[in-house]
Parts: sequence; C-alpha cells; structure tokens
Amino acid sequence: MKSFCITTPGLEDVSVKEIEELLNLKTNSKIKLKEERNKDIDKKSKTQKNISKKEIQKENTFTIEKGIVFFDASPLELCTLTYGGQSFLRVLSFLQRIEFTSLPELVQKIEIDFSFLKEKTENKEEIDNKEKKGSVERIEKTFVVRAERIGIHPFSSQDIEKTVGEYIAKTGAKVLLEKPTYTIFVHVNDTVAYIGIDYCGIDISKREYKVFPHIMSLKGTIAYSLVSLADFSRKKTFLDPFCGSGTIVIEAALFAKQLSPRFYKKEFAFLQFMDFDFEKIDKKMRDESFSIFGTDYSAPSVKAAEKNAKIAGVHTAIKCSRTEVEWVDTKFDKNSIDCIVTNPPALTKLADKKAVEKAYRDLFYGANFSLKKNGTILILTRNPDAFTACSKEFNFIITHTRTIQIGSEELTILLFHRQEQSSDDKKKKVIET
Repeated sequence: MKSFCITTPGLEDVSVKEIEELLNLKTNSKIKLKEERNKDIDKKSKTQKNISKKEIQKENTFTIEKGIVFFDASPLELCTLTYGGQSFLRVLSFLQRIEFTSLPELVQKIEIDFSFLKEKTENKEEIDNKEKKGSVERIEKTFVVRAERIGIHPFSSQDIEKTVGEYIAKTGAKVLLEKPTYTIFVHVNDTVAYIGIDYCGIDISKREYKVFPHIMSLKGTIAYSLVSLADFSRKKTFLDPFCGSGTIVIEAALFAKQLSPRFYKKEFAFLQFMDFDFEKIDKKMRDESFSIFGTDYSAPSVKAAEKNAKIAGVHTAIKCSRTEVEWVDTKFDKNSIDCIVTNPPALTKLADKKAVEKAYRDLFYGANFSLKKNGTILILTRNPDAFTACSKEFNFIITHTRTIQIGSEELTILLFHRQEQSSDDKKKKVIET
C-alpha cells in the first residue's frame, strides 16, 4: 500500500533510516529525490496504487520530497510506525498528490474514490452470530477533514477543511468531528497538496513528557534526529553537556530502550478502523543499563530534565548532573565518550557574547579530553561560523553539515570528528610543550 510520512524538511533521510529499522527492512534501500519522483505516485488517475509485498521486498524504494517520504507499507506496519516512530510528524496511507494554484483548483483536481467511506450493511450470518435475528444492523463509517499549511496562501487551513469536507460529503459520506472512522488529512506545502488517511490523529512530534520545559527546548523529533545523525547505538556512551530540560538525552534513552514515546498514551486515529497489538512492540523494551549522560550549568534545568525523564519512563537510563561545561573533563575519564550531541546556547542579541563564546571553546576543550579517538560531536546551531575557530584549536574538523527548517527558521547541524595529525604536527606540539 502506497504510504507517506510527514517529517522535518532536511531530515527526510533520518525518517527513511527509522522506517527501515522499525519495519526490519533492508538497509540498502533506493532513495529517489523530488526530480526522480516515483511515477507510481502520480500516474494518470493519481489515486492510490497497491504494490505487491514481493515487489516491496525487491525494490524497497523511498521517494523524498521536501518534508515528505513516500514508501510502501501494510496497514499494520503504518500502525507500528505511528506508535514506535520518533522522527515522524504524521504517518498516512496515500490517496493523492495534487499540484494547484488555488483552493477551487485543488478541489477540482481531486480524483479519489471515497466509496470506502460509505456505510456498510452486515450480512444475515453476522447478525445471527450477534443474536440480532430479524433486524439489520448498519455500520456507519464517518470522516473528518484536517489540514495544515506550509507557505503563504490566500486561504487558511480551516478553509481547506471546510471545502474538501463539503466535496467529500457530496459523495454520501457522513461527517463526524469527534472520533470519526477516518481522518482525511491534507498537507499543503506551497503549491503541492498531499492527501492521505491519517493514522495518528495528532501531530506526533509533540511529547507528553515535556511537562517541565526550557527556553531552548527542541521538539522530540528534532532531538531524536540529532541522536540518529550522530550514529548513536545503545552500547555507546552518550553526552549532552547543555542538556536543558533533557529532550536530547530522553530521546536517546527512548531509542536505546526501544520504548515508544507514546507508551503511556495509546490514543491514535487508526484505532477507529482497525485493531493493533501494542504489546507485541512493548515486549521488545530493553531494561538493561545505558551510558547516557546529561549535564547543565543550571540546577533548575537539571531538575527539569530528571522530572521529564521520569514522566517519559527513562529516568533509570539517564544520569543527569549539574556540571559547568568547562568541568566536563573532570567528570568523565579520558577517551570515554563515543558521541556528544547538543544544542548549545545561541549567540543572540541579548546573550553575553564572551560567555557564550567561552562555552563553545570549553565544549571542544572538554571533548578533546573525554571523547574517544573515533568519537563525534554533533551540534545544532543558529551560529555555525561561531564554532570554526574553537574546533580548529582542538583539532576537530567538520565532516558533515546540513540545514534544516523548523517553521520559518533555518538551523544548521554540524558534525565534527578529530582530525588526524601528521607526524610533523605531533613533533611540533612536543617542541612547543
């Protein structure tokens, strides 16, 4: 079944990797970018096309557009992604992709067969089994339209919901605003609309554990993506030296424990039209110990991180402490950390520039001592140029950089590795000391 997920623009490959992991797919998947978009998605009818399981296993092709990943999955697999995923905003079965310039044109181009929304009648045998002889029980299917927009448009998301909802209602389907059988979701990105059946019912980037927030707090999906890009695994030692309210270390712990971010709140749109065995996923949860550390200079932030971790169910997997970044080298043994992932203080107009720049330098000073030889530092920042001098001073080089879009704001991800020193450089250092 053709499906798609909505994710953060710039982090589509993270979602591809997570889909492969959660569905146990082959890791050598073919990925097509926008210009190579899979023709199956937008053929003459532009309606949903089923692809056989055999073909999925053979090709395992993902198609990426801005903030969208197309793939093939069964309904049960979509439930698995909805429940277990950490990088997705929404998970949907695909109905249609439409390029348009106005709202009337969007509706005019809809070519979806909505007959699946019409009511069904149980047969006599089913009625007899339920001891309802002599009557006919009608099972009524209902729908609601939900929408979201990215970009500037002369219409609102509510206008899309109303207009598309009225179009579908004309086919004989019944609207129900609360707990409908199906949620038809319309995701509009500039001049392209993606329509599908929403398996989530909510934006699953929101985390229930974020009860004690921090001014620099990230969305759970962004935090998880940073963890994934740092190539963290459950056997590695992990540190966030600016942990704030703990989102990054909590997402790392959820991944390590194989614990769903929605373990304590199993409320999804797909439960209105199908059953799902949550226990099958929950029993994969790991109870072993992990080396996941969060430090921060602020005692209230550390307390907030500990409380949020307890709400998330991962407090036993994380060790948080109040530690200034300049003292990280005294907190950890030499060459003991595999990856440092962090969202450090930003150089804003109101920030103390000298203090922030010192914190950046202290970060690399501590990493130079505590990080393993092949260890990595991954930083999310609004000020990528501010890390150039201090990273070079301690012999770290940027091996990967990318820009991601969060709302209207663009942030940069920087991945650092140690630079291999030549024998001449080593001799020079010895002479200098």
